[in-house]
Formats: sequence, structure tokens, C-alpha cells
Amino acid sequence: MVAASAGQRNRFTNIYYLYTYTLQNTDFPVRSNIGTAQTLLLNPPGSLVYPRFFQLDMNVKKNFRWDNRSFSGQIDLFNVTNSNSIIAKTTNVTLTSTGAVSTNLNNVTTFLSGRTVRVAFQMKF
Repeated sequence: MVAASAGQRNRFTNIYYLYTYTLQNTDFPVRSNIGTAQTLLLNPPGSLVYPRFFQLDMNVKKNFRWDNRSFSGQIDLFNVTNSNSIIAKTTNVTLTSTGAVSTNLNNVTTFLSGRTVRVAFQMKF
């Protein structure tokens, strides 16, 4: 009989993001429909960073034999600390019809996946 366990800690640092504004043809005084939309960077690259976070994953596995068969059972735990860190947010600046910045700027679009359990069983014969 063999038993094994493992853990992995992932640190995520320096995930950068940019604020952008897409300049449309209608933004020009003539309001022509000639040309293509341009994306403007509103902050220098590398100047904005998401907060640091880490993810802890754990694994337990048990191997055993019975006659000429081999069995293994395994339990994996992902994001053990159930961290809900921000992975992505809305960074495209859009304007309302009155010229104000839209209220969806900085809305969180993606969180780190919640705690997940995976159970596996394998039989070799």
C-alpha cells in the first residue's frame, strides 16, 4: 500500500491592466464614416497592477493492490483557502450620451474560481 499527498501554492503577482478608450469616427467634428476605430491607451503600460493573491491546491492519493489488480483513489482540492481574488475587470472607458464615463467601468468580470473538489478512482487489471 502506498499513500501520497501533495500541495501546491501558486502566487500571482504583477498582473497588469490598461485603461483604454476606443475612438470612433463619430467622435471627430466632421463625424465621417471613413477610416477605422482607434484604441487609445489612457495610462502607461505597467503602471496599474491587480492586487497580489495566491491559490493553494492539495492532493491526497492512495494506491493499493488486490490479487493482480491495482487500485488508486485520489482527492484533489483546488483553491483550498477559497480566495475570491479579482482576475479581470472592465477597463474599456465608454461614454454615455451626456459625455459622462459609463458606470460599468471597473466592474469585476472574473473572479478566481471557488473551492473545487475532484474525486477520482482508477482500477488497472
